Amino acid sequence: MLYHVSFIFKLRPEDYTGFFERLDALGRWVQPFDGCVLVSTALTAEGLRAKLLPYLGELDKLVISKMFRGQCAGRLPGRYKTFIKGAISRDPSAPEQPS
Repeated sequence: MLYHVSFIFKLRPEDYTGFFERLDALGRWVQPFDGCVLVSTALTAEGLRAKLLPYLGELDKLVISKMFRGQCAGRLPGRYKTFIKGAISRDPSAPEQPS
């Protein structure tokens, strides 16, 4: 499953080393720009949040959204597109495609 994780850190960047080390332990991820990581993990959004919250301060912000094929759009360099294509799930609300 692929998640878009947006965050705003209020402390110094070096105070968040644990956040990124935890991401390393949870699955594959890329950071296409500041304040955003795309995470491929078997966890649910709530499970991912529970694993990351201990590394955030009280003033920090965090939003986690599951990404589905055909339900998200953007403009990123090729290496990020490759990561997304390899990790994104089929939209469960979309009709099955004939084989």
